[in-house]
Amino acid sequence: MESKLLNEIKKTKYYNNLYNIPLELWLNSNQKLHKQEISKLRVAMFVHTCFGLGDVIYGLKIYKYMKQWYNIKPDIFTTRPDAFYDNGVKKHVYFTKLPGVKYTECEHPKDMRIYKDGKMVKNLQEYDLLLVTPWIGTDFKVNYNFFKKLFPFSNKMNTFIFSVYNAPDIKKYRIPVGLGKDHLGILLTEIKKSKKTIKTPYIMTHISHHDYVDSFKCFSNFVKLMCKKYSKKHQRLDIITPGFIIQNSKLNILSENIIKKGYYKDVYVATDKNELPLKNIKGLVFRNDLKKVSHEKYVNLFKHALPDVLVTGNQSISDIVSCCPNFNVYYQIMPWEKSFINRFADIVKKDYLKDKNTSCGVENMRPTRFSLHQIKQHHDFRNKGKPYVDAIMMHALEYKNNETYKTLIDLILNSRKKSSLLKKIKMQNAFF
Repeated sequence: MESKLLNEIKKTKYYNNLYNIPLELWLNSNQKLHKQEISKLRVAMFVHTCFGLGDVIYGLKIYKYMKQWYNIKPDIFTTRPDAFYDNGVKKHVYFTKLPGVKYTECEHPKDMRIYKDGKMVKNLQEYDLLLVTPWIGTDFKVNYNFFKKLFPFSNKMNTFIFSVYNAPDIKKYRIPVGLGKDHLGILLTEIKKSKKTIKTPYIMTHISHHDYVDSFKCFSNFVKLMCKKYSKKHQRLDIITPGFIIQNSKLNILSENIIKKGYYKDVYVATDKNELPLKNIKGLVFRNDLKKVSHEKYVNLFKHALPDVLVTGNQSISDIVSCCPNFNVYYQIMPWEKSFINRFADIVKKDYLKDKNTSCGVENMRPTRFSLHQIKQHHDFRNKGKPYVDAIMMHALEYKNNETYKTLIDLILNSRKKSSLLKKIKMQNAFF
């Protein structure tokens, strides 16, 4: 492989393109991946969350891929360690934050420190790979030198950035995740079906509160459409409802509107502090009384729900595609996810998803019928993205075990121009 690397170095016109050569070479090689050797690599994952749990779920899925594909349990460095604890990953989790601050959101990594069990980690071990899963967000331009202060071992040849779904400037990412020919698919998982815990007919909603969107209007439009669709079929209908919706004073107005239109005679609200005799109720029930569960158990709630769902966040879409490809999807659009949802709408041929005024549903619209099988078949990261991750792993293993290959990579890292690199290579007799 080192001879091929040397040839590509000589042919490459622009110096910055040198950093992409190893991945391209391993992608096009016929070399088989030796899982037993790969499993010895030390891998770190940096999961820097920017509001909500979507980034956590993204990182959790990559962690599970690494464990399943290579028998590797990466160490996770994250601003949200509690969320990983809740999903059964604790031993390998480190806390990254600003000193003296309990929680850090969307901050520059250069100002952070690493903590384990409440104590600052002063001498971090070196890792063979650093996977950024995903990039920090839209606040910072893509920069492979971004992590050097927090992870001293990081460089452009051992650090690989995964994009958020359909991120702008996609060519700047080594692993462009998202929908479309120029992307490597979305993060799908196998969801084991568990027992049904809610006995009555129910609908799942999972949206976020944010100043950029009118979350209650979105929720209200969806509920009215669902009442129109299901009120004659089900005397009792439960809506699994976010807590911030339950606390909104407009919920009373929505309830009165549902009763006035004759969808249901009674509307109830159930919370963990307001327990209702749910077995004997007829009517519409807004429910926020469910206990906190792991991500996998939460997705299982979708499996047993009625086949209409209101969600936000690209990981929620991934979960619906994974578990329930026949579900009818309604979506709360966040401004930074416009590119992704537009691509999604084009693939499933549902233009109403592109407009924030209709994406959550509208009472007078005709309920849609969906099929997500095309996305599941053609846009699964486990198929499209795995070869790229395999190439990363083989590159790291070669760097670890092959001294000649390592020397060449180090020469690239320690040069600023192609001309100076070629001079350094010429001085290394091993290559000639």
